[in-house]
Amino acid sequence: MKFKDAEIENLDLQNINDIFRLIVEYLCGEKHHPPLSEDCNVRGLLEDLINNARCEGLNYEQFNELLLLLNQDRVCKPFFNFFFKKDKILLTDLRQGIIRFRGYAMLCFGNFRFGYKQLMRKSKDEMEEGRLAPYCKSSPELVSEYTTRPPKMLDIELIEREQTWYLGYISGATINQEAELLDDQFKKARKDESALTESELGEFNSKLIRMKNDTKQADKKALRNTDIYLTWDYMDIYIATSMRNKWEFEETFDFIRNVFSKA
Repeated sequence: MKFKDAEIENLDLQNINDIFRLIVEYLCGEKHHPPLSEDCNVRGLLEDLINNARCEGLNYEQFNELLLLLNQDRVCKPFFNFFFKKDKILLTDLRQGIIRFRGYAMLCFGNFRFGYKQLMRKSKDEMEEGRLAPYCKSSPELVSEYTTRPPKMLDIELIEREQTWYLGYISGATINQEAELLDDQFKKARKDESALTESELGEFNSKLIRMKNDTKQADKKALRNTDIYLTWDYMDIYIATSMRNKWEFEETFDFIRNVFSKA
């Protein structure tokens, strides 16, 4: 799997403070660490170690020296091999390996610090067949799994953008409430000349009738779509939303269409 992290990619690997953050904060997950002091012994040792790494790279044992220098727990060889993929890494490889680690940690654990603690001492099998499965499959394997799926026998019907609001429980209650108020207004129009005329109310009634019909049609489509969803063997993405206003339904419709048009 391939991961990107703009925040890490923007770190300056010529800056010793950014390298310190790369290890302590982004790999080991210590968000609230004290800064690297300008006059501490660790800073000078870290600068020497990094200067050597720029020339010769870091192997597994040397990488653990870096971790111990920064008061962090060592990792086992399978951790180093899986995330950095080389026997000896340059600083750019270090950056990419940490991005790779954070991607897996978020997928499997939802937390970088916890992910580091869980994986740093695991064997190859424990990592690849246990804690990281199924995310450690290769890209060709994943693509093959999706492209060789049998087609669906039934497909859903798109509900128009302007009608998505009718599916909300608030919108249905609002339309019914408006219908009750309209009946009251018709009664007043027959008794009170200052009230809205029956002609004016009739125009609104026509609109309300159309809205009620549209609501029924949208509900019918939605129920049919739900029945179809439940027959599918595969549903990889579920989107939970909380919408009340018409503009929220339409904005969510636009967002989802935009995301899935890029798939």
